[in-house]
Amino acid sequence: MMSTTMIKASERSKNVKYAIRDIAVIAKQVEKEKKVLYLNIGDPNRFDFDTPKYLKKAVINAMNSGNNYYADSIGIKEAVDALVKYNNKLGIETDAGSVMFTTGVSEAINVFIASIINPGENMIIPSPSYPLYSAYLDLFECEKKFHVLDEENGWNLDLADIERKITTKTRAITIINPNNPTGGVYDKKTLKGLVDIAGQYNLVILTLNRVFKFLE
Repeated sequence: MMSTTMIKASERSKNVKYAIRDIAVIAKQVEKEKKVLYLNIGDPNRFDFDTPKYLKKAVINAMNSGNNYYADSIGIKEAVDALVKYNNKLGIETDAGSVMFTTGVSEAINVFIASIINPGENMIIPSPSYPLYSAYLDLFECEKKFHVLDEENGWNLDLADIERKITTKTRAITIINPNNPTGGVYDKKTLKGLVDIAGQYNLVILTLNRVFKFLE
């Protein structure tokens, strides 16, 4: 007879929570009795959208041509060159050495927090917020500081609140634009003010979507 021993999770994982997964477990139980509409699925193809035919064709052609191998660790050259060109067009000075491709946004957030923020330091994140930021900050034993989005002003950024949350241990500010989950979109003046605050306190801006659209 073989005996088994319970494998203990790491200490750092004990405080990690992921709201969407927690709710999904409850939803699966409720689904046994009634229909559940899952609004947490950020996948258009699960609803009434479809991948454009030209993209499907490009993927099929690439695979038929043998281009379905592991990509270069720093990214396919054509993709790197295209991103460098695009960023420089926006006025963001970029070269190939400063570009990194990841497998989805989740990996990018993981790499960012792990490489920028030390245990005990903090990052300012929006509230309401996508729960992945909190989960990774907890995992890497970093502190969360929430800046409150202004519901009365179209869920816009409250720059004064962001600045109040900055401490000597703050390393970065997270901005999602358009915001998930509120859908709020930030105007040029607000975003410029955010950049000024980050510059004043020497903070990195972790940005998803088109925060720097106003530079075009």
